[in-house]
Amino acid sequence: MREEVKELREMVGEKEKKIKEMEEVGLMVEKNCETEWELMGTKLLIQEMKEERTRRDEAVEKWKQLYLAIKNELDDLIQRTYDGDGLYWKAEENGIQIENLKKELQEKEESIKSLKAQLVSVEKERYKKEREFDLFRQSLRIMNGKKNSIQTKEKHLKIKLGK
Repeated sequence: MREEVKELREMVGEKEKKIKEMEEVGLMVEKNCETEWELMGTKLLIQEMKEERTRRDEAVEKWKQLYLAIKNELDDLIQRTYDGDGLYWKAEENGIQIENLKKELQEKEESIKSLKAQLVSVEKERYKKEREFDLFRQSLRIMNGKKNSIQTKEKHLKIKLGK
């Protein structure tokens, strides 16, 4: 806001300088009896400057009103806090939010319980599958062991028969 006001003031200052220069030029023009067109241009610039000044003043006034409204709200809030009303007012407003948060917490706790139960069942299933795989491995070893022992017996027989 301050920057905006500074920029507007600078613009107004520049325009005022231009107006003064043009007025001086305008006076010289009148003295020299030159055309009225130059006077009309100066008058238009002066009119624009006045309009810009009114716009700037309106903007400054708006900012002042906004500042005062915020200041009054803060003063009121500070006063209520000192009186203790602010905390009570805040508690009433937050009462609904607290109830909503409690409901949400309860729902999340229930979902956590169900997820934990699912996790336990998945872990049990995993344990069963691992155990089953171990049994398959052991069975495969046993079968391979028997197969190998049968093959070695056949080899020994062939060797004995072949001799």
